[in-house]
Amino acid sequence: MKQTLALLLAALLTLSCCVGAAAEETENPAVTEATAEPGALLYGDADGDGRVTISDATLAQQYIAELITRDELDFDAADLDFDGEVTINDVTLIQRLLAEFITEIDAPEALSLDPAALHLGVGESVALQASCMEEGCAVSFVSDDPAVAAVDENGRVTALGAGNAVITAKADKMRRAQCRVTVGDAVTAIALSCTQRVVQVGEDFVLDAALHENEATYRLTYASSDPEVAKIGADGTVTALHSGMATLTVTAYNGVSASCALAVMNGAPNAFSVSETMVQLALGDTCSLTAYYNGDIPAYDAVYTSSDPETASVDERTGVITANSVGYAVITATANNGMTAVSWVTVKEESAQVTFAQPEVTMLTGEVSQCCLRPVKFDGAPVRATYTSDNSEVCSVTPAGEMTALQEGTAVITGTAENGAQAQMTVRVIADEGNDVRTTVVPVGILCDATWQSAAQKIIPKGTAVTVYGASADRRWLKVRYGEICGWLYNKSFGKGKNYSSVTRDSLPVVADDLLFDMNLSVKNIFNYVYNKIKYRLTADADTETLCVAALRDMRGACYHHAALIEYLYNRCGHEAVRLTGDSRRSAGSKHAWCIVKTESGWRHVDATWFSTRTVEEQYFVTDSVQGKMFTWDYTKYPACT
Repeated sequence: MKQTLALLLAALLTLSCCVGAAAEETENPAVTEATAEPGALLYGDADGDGRVTISDATLAQQYIAELITRDELDFDAADLDFDGEVTINDVTLIQRLLAEFITEIDAPEALSLDPAALHLGVGESVALQASCMEEGCAVSFVSDDPAVAAVDENGRVTALGAGNAVITAKADKMRRAQCRVTVGDAVTAIALSCTQRVVQVGEDFVLDAALHENEATYRLTYASSDPEVAKIGADGTVTALHSGMATLTVTAYNGVSASCALAVMNGAPNAFSVSETMVQLALGDTCSLTAYYNGDIPAYDAVYTSSDPETASVDERTGVITANSVGYAVITATANNGMTAVSWVTVKEESAQVTFAQPEVTMLTGEVSQCCLRPVKFDGAPVRATYTSDNSEVCSVTPAGEMTALQEGTAVITGTAENGAQAQMTVRVIADEGNDVRTTVVPVGILCDATWQSAAQKIIPKGTAVTVYGASADRRWLKVRYGEICGWLYNKSFGKGKNYSSVTRDSLPVVADDLLFDMNLSVKNIFNYVYNKIKYRLTADADTETLCVAALRDMRGACYHHAALIEYLYNRCGHEAVRLTGDSRRSAGSKHAWCIVKTESGWRHVDATWFSTRTVEEQYFVTDSVQGKMFTWDYTKYPACT
């Protein structure tokens, strides 16, 4: 046997010499080397060094002579006639390639992979597409390092660990292709070139996205919340199409995402405003101020400044205001084109506790109502808060406080103010036709919600019969239906009547409710009551609660009493009002107090005293120019009344 193999090897070597001699007779006597692109199969490269040389023919001869095993050569590359065996014919083809008797191998249609290279993050999965020209071409896949990148029978590659791996696809007739895989860490964050931007219709820009070092992904997904406003391509190119707002979101394979808020304008802005013209904060509280173009287009390019950062500082880009010390400050928002808008900030000494107008309310199935937190302090307007329900199947609530009664049962609504203070309200939901339904005659005809924040208050004629479904815990509110309207009716029989001589800080809300419902919550009626009923005197107590109690108990008071009571009553029934202090132009050193109230036409002065020299028309809903004839005040601390 050994002798036979030796003879065979000698014959092969002789054949090599003959081929070499034949090569010498050609015009190019040099034996050439063939090379291939990285990752591709190079036919004839039996030793796998990326080129075809005489050593490949020798290696194939050694395999035929059984001097080496199949594992010691690249069998697919050595089988040049694609018959599934490495024989003398394959050696001859290698030698003919080197001698340039032939320039290429008549290989079957090539096998290819798309993509030929992958950069993946741990946990990411991408399907390779293998293609060959013949129908029914069966392809198998294998990874040289499954701990880095595994591949299934369909060519789906899954990144398992950081590192490098090669995925090889094989088909019949010894065809193969490779994909080189580099695996980085999983994506943990995406950094965008901008998170807010204002553009004009027709404008294009690229939203660039970057990953942390060593993190990788094959592809990021780009999406627009409103493609009619702005579209975004697979490469991050954004095109603004229509005025409005859209959120551009970039998402990685594992759900990690980042967003850019986009405002699109159609032409130059003709108006500039801020979300709130007056802000009241407690020490340490924060709130967000947003500037707008033309009323509803966020001015993401606005710059914010504070007149007194030691009192209230503001982030120049985000508009977040922070209350630092007791006092007043003016926050100015400046647009790119120079337009400005201001917000007046008042910082109070301590964080106020909060409460709901009623600790228990009744709702009918299908009813929608707005809940609202208020400070425990009497002079506070509704506070910014978020709301949750402990039983959303009975009564759901949006973060903004819109409650929807869904089915009979009980739910607890929790309101959380921006300063962290919380309050709870129990909601009892009953069927629209419950057993406790009764009819009563309306004594005081104002229908609203329990927080007096209903968008549509309804005046009901006195003596009207309404259907009653329930009542609040203190019986001061009745749950009623009037025609197609469902809401809360103030139950006057549980009020305090007209005798307020025993009013205290605790009973002040009930007394105020009686007054307000007697006056139909009218801003004008409230002013007239304080103007006509509270007599003037030249003394004043220290705080709002005492001032209001003293004014109602004694039915008299100084300008401070009048201003405090007007401010409290306005805020109590949902009107935004602020008390201010100024100096008299006619009496040097004389201080005076009055209010400003927010109306549909803007802020206006309301002054229930100093009537000896002015008519009522000069004291109710007047502008700065009118009030300024009598008094001076710090214009930087309060909204302009124009």
